[in-house]
Amino acid sequence: MNRKRTILLMIAVVAMALGSLAPVALAGKPVVHGIVSQGYLKSSEYNYLNNSKDGSFQFNEVMLNVSTYVTPKLRVGAQVMARNLGNSGNEDVVLDWAFGDYRVSDNFGIRVGKVKMPHGLYNQTRDVDMVRNAILLPQAVYPEIYRDVMNGFEGASLYGSFSFGESRGLEYEVYGGTVDTDRTGFNKFLVWYDYQMAAFGAPMPSYFESEEVSKLWGGALRYATPLEGLRVGASGFTIKNEYDGLVTAPYGTFRPHVTTDVESIFVLSAEYTRDRWLAAFELTRTMADLTAEDVLVPTGLPDPAPPYGTVDLPTQSDHRGGWYGMLNYQASDKVQVGGYYSKYYPDYGVREGDGFDYYMNDVAFTVRYDINDYWLVKLEGHLMKGVGGVSGAANVGSAFDEESWNLFGVKSTFFF
Repeated sequence: MNRKRTILLMIAVVAMALGSLAPVALAGKPVVHGIVSQGYLKSSEYNYLNNSKDGSFQFNEVMLNVSTYVTPKLRVGAQVMARNLGNSGNEDVVLDWAFGDYRVSDNFGIRVGKVKMPHGLYNQTRDVDMVRNAILLPQAVYPEIYRDVMNGFEGASLYGSFSFGESRGLEYEVYGGTVDTDRTGFNKFLVWYDYQMAAFGAPMPSYFESEEVSKLWGGALRYATPLEGLRVGASGFTIKNEYDGLVTAPYGTFRPHVTTDVESIFVLSAEYTRDRWLAAFELTRTMADLTAEDVLVPTGLPDPAPPYGTVDLPTQSDHRGGWYGMLNYQASDKVQVGGYYSKYYPDYGVREGDGFDYYMNDVAFTVRYDINDYWLVKLEGHLMKGVGGVSGAANVGSAFDEESWNLFGVKSTFFF
């Protein structure tokens, strides 16, 4: 058993042992929660999120968190996590969040530390499998490949709420700090190496040997409307990052320098709950500029000339976006059913008129069964059309000639 799996198993065992103490935790004493989940993805045509074309169990999470109130107004807590989804996570044990939260009043509070990003309706709980019906959140708004950037930040957050009657209220949060992504996280965020391969047939960077810590700031507003059960919101952030890649080839070593300046990523949200029904709609846009120097490209010269050279690329504008509509129904105490329709455009200015590599539609259906209060299982099917969200790097050699394809998922989660 390798070291990562040993650590993963140790966390799971400790989590379940500590979980037996959670029911007796009192105010002012530590409260412990944990999650252990395992999933499976199988695609009919392309590798999507993991090696799903052949079917893959590279889809798991283990989380353990503890929190306590130091004083009636000061709460502290932390969570460690190990996850795996294809090339993301790789079962490395990381500090997922850790902060001190001092709430002066309902109108004002401050969090300092590593804080979850309040992006959209569900980003702060995207890893908490038991609070939602779907296995995969709609990838148009909550793309898994961008999780390293959108998950959280190290810095400070100011938040609070104002009431305007029994059924109305406004919540706000503004924040700023840094994002210390892994060496491929931000690169995947703008799918730089996919773009490089598609545009120039050039090799991908082997890895990123240096990277400046990404700086960001953002905010969120959520409003509980006079219509009972309806809340709306808007959220967004901006971020800038620079890094040096490393490409090693038999004919030399090349170090492309890339700057990504995300001017804005925003989400407009609406959610309506009534009785056993939940309906949600969210729309997102990303606007960014990408500049690259010393990019490796084919020269077109015959041997014995070097097959590749380097160029500086002009600034590339990146405008992507999408939306989804979701509907869930609580059929019984143990069964939930639901689904969503999601549309994603990697280049919002081109969209569907120019081929099915410029969009991806996803019709998803989910059935969730709660075995007991601590254990659940989900089944999910996706009818996909288009490959706009499929990684070219994960499908080298694929002709991308199938517009319609399917994805099946199953996931089981234990929690306390």
